Amino acid sequence: MKKKLCVFAYIFCMMLCCAAVTSCAAEVLWDEIPRDFGLRQETEGEASGDNDVRVVSLEEVLAVPERGGNNSFLMEEVFPYAYERLSEAEQAWYEDMEELFGSFGEKTELSEAFLDSFAPSEVDDVLDKVFRSVLGDHPEIFYVDGYSCTKYMRGEEILSIEFSGSYTMDQEAASVYKEAIEESAEAILIGIGEESSDYEKVKYVYDTLICSTDYDLGAPDNQNIYSVFVNHRSVCQGYAKAVQYLLNRLGVESTLVLGTVYTGEGHAWNVVKVDGDYYYVDATWGDVSYQVDEETEEAVGQEDEAGDKAEDKEEDRAEDREEDREQDREQENAADNSGHKAESMPEINYDYLNVTTEELLRTHSVGGVVPMPVCTATAANYYVMEGAYFTSYDREQMKRLFEKAAEKGRSDVNVKCSDVECYQKMCEALIEDQEIFDYIQAGEGGIAYVRNEKQLSLTFWVTNE
Repeated sequence: MKKKLCVFAYIFCMMLCCAAVTSCAAEVLWDEIPRDFGLRQETEGEASGDNDVRVVSLEEVLAVPERGGNNSFLMEEVFPYAYERLSEAEQAWYEDMEELFGSFGEKTELSEAFLDSFAPSEVDDVLDKVFRSVLGDHPEIFYVDGYSCTKYMRGEEILSIEFSGSYTMDQEAASVYKEAIEESAEAILIGIGEESSDYEKVKYVYDTLICSTDYDLGAPDNQNIYSVFVNHRSVCQGYAKAVQYLLNRLGVESTLVLGTVYTGEGHAWNVVKVDGDYYYVDATWGDVSYQVDEETEEAVGQEDEAGDKAEDKEEDRAEDREEDREQDREQENAADNSGHKAESMPEINYDYLNVTTEELLRTHSVGGVVPMPVCTATAANYYVMEGAYFTSYDREQMKRLFEKAAEKGRSDVNVKCSDVECYQKMCEALIEDQEIFDYIQAGEGGIAYVRNEKQLSLTFWVTNE
């Protein structure tokens, strides 16, 4: 009796398309930040009044506000990635905004010592850049969605700038939210020890958030961490800020990245620092449930038609299509009789756990106002760490990989290839020649698989379909 190899080929590419269509449009969100600019012209006499200009010492301008005080919403563990990439003048305004938001203040005058650092025509862009940098560094500032400012001027000269935040709730409500977030975060953090490696911490946060969060465009508070930690329903920016929040709490540097996916839709993900090297992490695209919609589920169910067509399209095979379909229908109707209980599609996709810039740019484009690092390290990539990265089709390495998965009680295995040639040989051996059955027992079910040609990866799992 022939073994059953369920044809899920090319479905992952379809999933990526679905992911792009339902993207959370993070870049659009940032472009729609509520902003209110005011302008007040001072007369020559008014400019000297004590109420018009606040004199600030250089020491006050450069002083970093204390985080984590009794009246502060700021957490101590923040890694100020964006802050460190600003100019000295921009950093001064960053600190003004940070202190204002952290104390839930009504308004503040931005440090005047650096007003001359910018041309009047540049100030609005600088304010926008600094505001985005503050929120990019601080996932715990979940209650701010915009700002307003009033510029006091004499002719073309800016004398002072009064800055206010736009809050989505009052301080009392924010305190309740903050307490709920911290309680949920503590319950997650208790599951990983401080002695764990950076890689273990990143993988733990990635796995935990994916398994506990559903992607939902209609979720309330879906652009901030409350939606993830309390409602467990969010969109890409909620996922990314939650990853940043937890990793910062664990002592791992992480920051928010804004950009687009290959279809042009806005998206958000993270940069993390593992053992001194930067990597990209996208927990949203790691959530398989996010990538599967009704169309994809229907395609998955139609293995003897949609799956076959997808396989033909992906491999561009020269053989007669009808003959291929007939052969795969025979495989679909055949099964072993060992009584193995089938498992469903794996919940987590690891193609975006600690990847290089080169790998990321196959599907993403980096945007935002702060430059991101060029990530070239591969040592902490998921596939490398798990022994699932192949430079050639090595049967001994493959055997060890599946044995390791069996020892951990896993019914799914992920593999990644270093180049297209290795990937093609892997697909030919495991799928076309069905050598996958040498490594995994399907029982009464079959073995399903997903191919991602963009990332040169394959995922196999046991299924009863």
